[in-house]
Amino acid sequence: MDMVTARHLALGMPEAIEKSHFGKPDFRVRDHIFMTLPGPDRAVFKLTPDEQEMLTGAEPAVFAPVPGGWGRQGWTIMFLASADEATLKSTLAMAWRNAAPAGLRKTLDNPGPAPTRQHGAAGPRADDPAPASNAGPLASAASWTFVADGYDESTRPFLEAFSRSALERLHLGPRSDVIDIACGPGTTALLLSPRVRYVACVDFSEGMLRRLRRHIDRAGLSNIEPCRADGQALPYDAAKFDVGLSMFGLMFFPDRARGFAELHRVLRAGGAAAVSSWAPAGQSPLLRLVVEALGEPPAESPPAAPGLEDPAVLEREMTEAGFMEVRVEPVSHAMTVTDVESFWHGMVRGVAPIALLKHKSSPRQWARTEAAAKAHIASALPELPALLPSVAYLAVGRKP
Repeated sequence: MDMVTARHLALGMPEAIEKSHFGKPDFRVRDHIFMTLPGPDRAVFKLTPDEQEMLTGAEPAVFAPVPGGWGRQGWTIMFLASADEATLKSTLAMAWRNAAPAGLRKTLDNPGPAPTRQHGAAGPRADDPAPASNAGPLASAASWTFVADGYDESTRPFLEAFSRSALERLHLGPRSDVIDIACGPGTTALLLSPRVRYVACVDFSEGMLRRLRRHIDRAGLSNIEPCRADGQALPYDAAKFDVGLSMFGLMFFPDRARGFAELHRVLRAGGAAAVSSWAPAGQSPLLRLVVEALGEPPAESPPAAPGLEDPAVLEREMTEAGFMEVRVEPVSHAMTVTDVESFWHGMVRGVAPIALLKHKSSPRQWARTEAAAKAHIASALPELPALLPSVAYLAVGRKP
């Protein structure tokens, strides 16, 4: 990234204007600064101390605290040459939220339609306006890098069942070229590898891709290619793949319409796509138990505004992107709980919102939260082992 791109994206945020701060460009919303450009190689963002700690810990080559008192308040340097577009966009969204008044922040929760473009165009054009975004912590690459190890060890094995359900609904063969968008540590790609010719694995989190590369090396696989990129701006030509998937990834995109459009663009005519999203907590005993154990929905639970957890929205958004014969169906798989301690440990290690909640809490706060959560789980599951089903919606469609 560079200063020109940072300026362009900052001015694309709602009501953003450019002024000057000590002779350097700054960017404001309602006269509150959310970003400055003190030099050609860096940007400075208004973050909270918790956000700063998370980002600098996850990506120390990209982020550093501003020296002195301003840094202790959360102001954070981004080294632009070391950042990618997805990281810049998500950090901008966090900083803008920290500066904008509450009423205006709602414009990021209800974004308008994405700018239109020809299906053959390779991602958004440089002169496209930066889209409004509902980016929160789970739209940040640093958040997923922060939880990558625990996610790979604790969550990936459970999610493999949903990936298998998706693959059962797709026509795959030894000559198939597949793209896996928001691939994580390879939950779906590792299952695809022995069945297809080539898998392009796209994720914006270097931590997740590092775990994927470890699996590739250990298994001696040669047909999986990791690629760090934004799923809303895929670095591939049009009509390159036979099959495309995004398992529990596109649901978090700040601009879902752009994500669906990019998935459509890179598929060949007749190509198939599968996209999954979690159903609401009320339909999933596993998710409901965790939410109730925490006392309230953790950050980045399915939003109050209709999202892909609504099967009608999932079908409509996929159809609007140009897919035909879109079918949405519920898929359920269960997790076995053998004891409360190991179950809760896996949730804290492998579920991003809970890991981030722990990170943001003081030790005393977390001790109280954890004790209450484990007591609730023990009360809700008096007989162990127990099976806890979780429900997802799986959409499958075809590009004409």
